[in-house]
Parts: sequence; structure tokens; C-alpha cells
Amino acid sequence: MPSALVFSVSQLNEYVKNLLSRDPLLKSVRLSGELSNVKLHSSGHMYFSVRDSDSVIQAVMFRSQVEKLKFLPADGMRVEMTGNVSIYPRDGRYQFYAQSMRLDGQGAGYAAFEALKLKLEAEGLFDQAYKKALPAYPQRVGVVTSPTGAALQDILQISARRCPAVEIVLYPALVQGVDAAASVRKGIRMFNALEPKVDVIIVGRGGGSAEDLWVFNDEMLARACFASKIPIVSAVGHEIDLTILDFVADLRAPTPSAAAELVFPSREETLEHLDYLCEGMKRAVFQQIGGMRQQLKWLELRMAKVSPENDLKHKRARLAQLKRALQEGIGHDMRQTQMRFAGILTRLEMANPLQILSRGFTLARDAETGRMLTHAHEAAVGSEVEILFQDGARYATITREGQEQIGGENGHGSKEKDHI
Repeated sequence: MPSALVFSVSQLNEYVKNLLSRDPLLKSVRLSGELSNVKLHSSGHMYFSVRDSDSVIQAVMFRSQVEKLKFLPADGMRVEMTGNVSIYPRDGRYQFYAQSMRLDGQGAGYAAFEALKLKLEAEGLFDQAYKKALPAYPQRVGVVTSPTGAALQDILQISARRCPAVEIVLYPALVQGVDAAASVRKGIRMFNALEPKVDVIIVGRGGGSAEDLWVFNDEMLARACFASKIPIVSAVGHEIDLTILDFVADLRAPTPSAAAELVFPSREETLEHLDYLCEGMKRAVFQQIGGMRQQLKWLELRMAKVSPENDLKHKRARLAQLKRALQEGIGHDMRQTQMRFAGILTRLEMANPLQILSRGFTLARDAETGRMLTHAHEAAVGSEVEILFQDGARYATITREGQEQIGGENGHGSKEKDHI
């Protein structure tokens, strides 16, 4: 028996590729089936799967052919293509290389998707009126996803960066397979019954084929999402993937990472918002204080008009004014009285008989009674009289009568001295 040839992996893949390329039936193939897991690469090439009820084949269409398409391929579309079958040596995977593509009706999966979408939309499960707003600053966030998937790691990483204080509660759900829809539904219902409640629920998984994501097109899951009292964010697959859950959820995020960006507030943005609110509060307080000060001034002016203390103050001021006026009046009257009294004293002084003595005159009065003697006959012979001089007094006894005559008919008079 001849020994078998020894191939390297690369040699074997090249050999198979050459075999396929020499088969005339595989050089120009017309292939029909349903598109699945369609992805348009940044290079412009499109990678997808084509399936029927029993099998699936990987396919690729290069950029030059993609640019000629008159429609945008999507999962669930039934198409007819022309191309060839070959193998990609690096991966050792045989695939269909599509050169042209046209629509060939709707695939079974796409038709089922559209039928369920129309049914739930008619029932109002997609209405914006029922969408619940996400909390601006959640304290607890529930996550329904696989505990080992990349989606959970993306959510944890972003939450730690944006807002590490938020508590994350995980419900470890199946996100692929026949039991996945029931597992996700159970997670939603568990969070709605949990105490203390979470503020928002993220439901989803990372990318995958259309078959992998089909669990999120389940009707019972859609109704469980609609019945939730807690806002739900759908985060299934990549941005181009679209499921029934996306339409029913309160918010659709293109990826789990985007869901985390939407749910967890940014610490920096939160601090900036707090600063803005603080400044606004300060302005409001200062404005209120200013208004209250104006009102206080108005009340003080009003109170001043009716205040007993202020009235008493005015009366005290009036009393002080009257007191000053009274004192000034009394002082004026006293000065006037003093002036009149001084005038009277002056006149009295001028009329004082004693003042006559200073001019060389004397006064006589009865030594016994002290009565002033103004006539000669008042001094009887033998009576004692007191004679007042400028510098003193002398006593004398009347020894005889005398007569003094002043003035006559001719204006000349004669004087007879009394003898004392």
C-alpha cells in the first residue's frame, strides 16, 4: 500500500480550493435562500449567511458588487444570487462569493418578524405614550444578560468610569437557545417584584447571528417588557440589529455599551450640572433676599407710621421742644422781670431819702418811735430827735420852737433858725 502524502494545512486548503475552482458547476452558481447575520464592513465588503430550512452557508460580496445593489440587504430577506463557490485558505472555510443579488420575496423568518411587529403595533405596545422616562440619577440598575458575556463586561466597565456609586444588580439569564426567552422574561419579572426596586433595567446581549438574536423577537418577552413598571432599555446586538424588544422597550440602545452610556450619568457632567444648579440657587436666594429686604423696608416705613414706640418718640421730641420753649419763655420773662426790678431798684435808690444825705442834707426822726419828721411842729420842745447824717446819727433835744419862712411875695425870703 503506497504511503499517503503529507500536506501542511495551507497546502491542503489550496488543493481543495483548486479542486473547487476546476468544477464547472461551482464556477457559476445561482443560489437562493434567506439572508442572515448581514454585516457591512468598513472596507465596503458585505459578509452574511444564506440559509434554508435545513442548512446554512457563509457568503461574502465584495465592495465593487455591493455598490451596484439597488437595495440594502437585511436579515430575513429572501434573495437570489449568482456567484461561485470557493474556499478561503486562511480559515479553511468554504463559502459562496456573491457577484449579484436580487430580492426573491420574503423569507419565513422575516415574514414572521413583520407579522408580529404589525400585531403588537396595532395593540399599541409601541406607542410613545406608554414609554417611561429613564431616571436622570439612578441608584440601582438591574441587568438581564449572560454573566459570562461581553455585554456585561462592557456595562460594568462603563459604569465604573461614569458613575461608580451606582449599584448594579445582575440577573444571570440565558440569551441564546430555546429556553432563553423564558429566562429573560423571568429576569424582568423578578426585578419588578424585587425590594428594594431597581430604577432601570438593561436587557440584552452582544452581537451574534440572526438566529442568535431571535430570542428577542419572542411575543411573550415583548409583553413582559410592556407590562414592566420599571423602565427598560433594550441593548441587543450591534447597531444594525433590530428586534421586537427594541420596539417595545422604553428606550433602544444600539449596543450594550451605548445602553450603559445612556443609563449611567457622567460624573463630570453631574458635577457640572450640580455647579450650575448651585449657581442658580445662589442667584435665586440673593434675588429672594433682595426682594425680602425691599419688603422689610416697606414694612418698616409702614410700621413707623403706626408704631406706639415711634409715636412715643415723636411725643417725647415734641415734649422736649415744648420744654425748651418753656425754659426759653421763663428765662425771657425772668430777664424782663429782672430788668424791671433793676429799674425799680434804680428808681427806689434814687428816691431813697438816705441818698439825699450824701448831698449834704440831714434827716430827722422821732427818737422814740423812729418816725421821720417832715414838719417842724412834729418836733415838740423837750422831745428827743435823731438826726441822720451821711456818716452817722446824732441825738438832740428840742429846747425851743423856731420858724423858718422860705420865699415871700416878692420872691425874697427870710430865714429864722431854730434853736436846738
